[in-house]
Amino acid sequence: MRRANIIISIILLAFSGCYGVLIARLPSRDLPNTLGATFVPWVLAGLLTLLSLMLLIGNIISNSPDSPVSIPKRDIFGIAGLLLLITSYIKLMGYVGFIPISIVFLSILTWVAGSRKPIGILFFSVLTTCIVYFLFQKFFSVQLPAGIFFSSG
Repeated sequence: MRRANIIISIILLAFSGCYGVLIARLPSRDLPNTLGATFVPWVLAGLLTLLSLMLLIGNIISNSPDSPVSIPKRDIFGIAGLLLLITSYIKLMGYVGFIPISIVFLSILTWVAGSRKPIGILFFSVLTTCIVYFLFQKFFSVQLPAGIFFSSG
């Protein structure tokens, strides 16, 4: 496991370096008094570099021997199910709209996480969706998908 972590951290460092080169080549289309289009990519590149270095250094100075790792089939199916759920959420958002699909998505995630109280799940899903919607729609002026139910056309 230690050897694999060292290899992965080196690969991630190389990836973050390539990502940084791509960010540096982006054209500047910044508006006055704004953070600019490259701000978030640079933050992500910096965080990836930091986390990769932490993984590399932690595994280099670690004294634990390499041991084989086995992932239970239940966890593999859980990861595959989560990826399928996220992919479905993204694909359906354009058709159904942000608000209804987010409520369903958060309800399913909350249920999978272990909550079994329907009122609590519904309250959390609706409240979180409304907060995210108003935050992005009103404060950041980001148009979220309306879907077929709320489109005006």
